[in-house]
Amino acid sequence: MSGLLALGGLEKSASQLSMRKATKIIVGFGLCGLLLPVVFYAYFASVDYSKQPGTADLTLGIASIVLCPPSLLSVLFIDCEVGTGAGMFLWSVISLLNCTLYLLTGAIFLRLRSGN
Repeated sequence: MSGLLALGGLEKSASQLSMRKATKIIVGFGLCGLLLPVVFYAYFASVDYSKQPGTADLTLGIASIVLCPPSLLSVLFIDCEVGTGAGMFLWSVISLLNCTLYLLTGAIFLRLRSGN
């Protein structure tokens, strides 16, 4: 039984278990990348733009650029306002791009962590 671990009656090799853990980590990174733009979009949709932006508004704006670099695409598509169908489509694309970025970041993180 060298190299095998008994787990709930099923035998799986150590490499399969580590691969499963790596997949969970990468998927976790991807979910964070997918959900962050959703949170930013929800906040931006609820902001009253007729008032002067406060410290929280500016802080979240900077955080959206740092944590979600694809959100800079919203500057290029200025006619796609938050709260419209076009805005939702644009932020869906931003969310998918950010998910991809975070998936790659998770894979690089695991590669550096394993030392390979």
